Amino acid sequence: DDEVVGEAARNVFADAKIILEQVVREKWLTANAVFGLFPANAAGDDIEFYSGESRQERLAAWHGLRQQHERPEGKPHECLADFVAPKGIDDYAGAFAVTAGIGIEKKLAVRHLSAGGLVLYDLSSSYFEGTTCPLAKRGYSRDGKHGMLQVNYGLLTDARGCPVAISVHEGNTSDSKTFMPEVQRLRANFGIERMVMVGDRGMISQKAIDEMHTADGIGWITALKSVSIRALIEPDLCARWTRCLLLTQAFARDSEWIVEQHRYHDGRAFS
Repeated sequence: DDEVVGEAARNVFADAKIILEQVVREKWLTANAVFGLFPANAAGDDIEFYSGESRQERLAAWHGLRQQHERPEGKPHECLADFVAPKGIDDYAGAFAVTAGIGIEKKLAVRHLSAGGLVLYDLSSSYFEGTTCPLAKRGYSRDGKHGMLQVNYGLLTDARGCPVAISVHEGNTSDSKTFMPEVQRLRANFGIERMVMVGDRGMISQKAIDEMHTADGIGWITALKSVSIRALIEPDLCARWTRCLLLTQAFARDSEWIVEQHRYHDGRAFS
C-alpha cells in the first residue's frame, strides 16, 4: 500500500502468482540431483572424506564452524563435526546437490521476450568470503569490496526488469567478454533472430563489433571513440565541425563579439 511503489509492487506480485500457477499447471520444472556417501571421520571441528574404506587417501576436508552465539548454561557450542565419529571408528558422511530450474529459461523467454521487444542485460559482481570456489577471482568490484575475491553474474531481463536468464562468470571477467555469448544465447536458445544491440563501449567492444559485422540480423548502436569519429568524417567537414564547436564555446563567453568578428571559414556570416 505504499504511495510511491505500491502499485508497481502489486502488479509484480500479481504477475508472479500467475507465473507460479503456470509453472505448476504446465510442469515447467525438471529436478535433477546428485549425491554421494563417503567414508568419513571427524578431525577436530572438520570432517575428512576418504576415497575408500582404508581411509588412507583423503578426498577433501569440510571445515566446520562451531556455534558462535551465546548458549544456555550446560548447552555446548555444537559443530557439524560433532555428529561424525572421530578417527579410529568407521563412519560415513553424505553430500548432495539439487536443482529444479532446468529448462525454465526458455519458458520465461517465451513469456517475456518477443520480436520488437526490449531486452536488458548487465554484469554485476558479489564478493566471496571463501577460498575454494574456482570462479572466485579478484576483479573490478561493483559492490565496493575492493581487493576481495568475487564472482561475476550477468542478468538478462525483459523491459520491466523481470529476470529471464542468468549466467555466472569468473570474478575477473570484463563486461565485453560476456556480451557476445549473451547475443548468441538470445538467438540459439530463445529464438530471437533479428536484434539491435545498444550499449556503451565498455559492453560493446571492437571485437564484438567485428563479429556482428559478419552475422546476419544483428545491428548495434554504441559510442565511437574520437579516433573512429575522425576517420569517418571528411577532413573538410571535420574542419567545419571543429570551427562550429569553437564558435559555440566563444559565443557562450561573449556573444556580441562573435556576431561582429567571426565568420565561417567559407565566408558565411555566423548568426
